[in-house]
Amino acid sequence: MEDKVDNKCKAIVAPKDDNGHNQDLPAPSRKVKVLIVDNDPRTLRIHENLLKSLGVETRTVKDGREAINTTAWNDYSLPAYDLILIGRQLPLINGIEVTKRLRAIGYPSRIVGVTRSLTEAEREEFLSAGVDDIVDYEKPMSIETVKMLLAATPRPRVWREKVIYDDDVNGNSSGSTSGSRKVSRKE
Repeated sequence: MEDKVDNKCKAIVAPKDDNGHNQDLPAPSRKVKVLIVDNDPRTLRIHENLLKSLGVETRTVKDGREAINTTAWNDYSLPAYDLILIGRQLPLINGIEVTKRLRAIGYPSRIVGVTRSLTEAEREEFLSAGVDDIVDYEKPMSIETVKMLLAATPRPRVWREKVIYDDDVNGNSSGSTSGSRKVSRKE
């Protein structure tokens, strides 16, 4: 199935049938791992329940520091998350900075910003940080939107690098990536 993307807003658009109604999308055919990052407990719970109802393995975190630590400390032998659903405004480290840090170290997952309505400038800032798509037309997302995101998510390569953010380890949230160091796995 081909994804349809509205290039102006970089939002996923549901495929339509001949009558203009949304087509029903199948559940994913493989085990998918999703990290949900949001500071709203209600949104976390709804997204987690929707994903689990589709057989998706999920992990939820409530702030940017937790998101970075969860991804940076991923076991070398495990594949990275297939998909990261991330809010824009998060405590400690915001979603834009988290995305920049993950992209700076080559983190392989698809990252989708899930937020309420954005201005064009806010949308461009989020896209420039490195998100692959933005869902800013519904939060929490519907089951149809979740299915579309899963259907469009490729399997990432195995994560081969641990990154230690010195400011995170020391509990400082300066927001700078200059205090990071990479520890690479030898193959």
